[in-house]
Amino acid sequence: GNRAYSQYDRFHIGNEKQNYRLYLKGHSGTAGKQSSLILHGADFSTKDADNDNCMCKCALMLTGGWWFDACG
Repeated sequence: GNRAYSQYDRFHIGNEKQNYRLYLKGHSGTAGKQSSLILHGADFSTKDADNDNCMCKCALMLTGGWWFDACG
């Protein structure tokens, strides 16, 4: 199978009040820069804490927590 990776010069997760917002800077790797553009600045969502940019509640629909932007 194919493999891809992303590496960042800076990686930081915010605190609880910041909804564990993900901060990424200085991307390199084979996964493509698009992966960091989608995730950078995203708040962490779970089935009981919907912090994504989608009306469909990504964490509930996809059955797991993540730094979703929009899932559908």
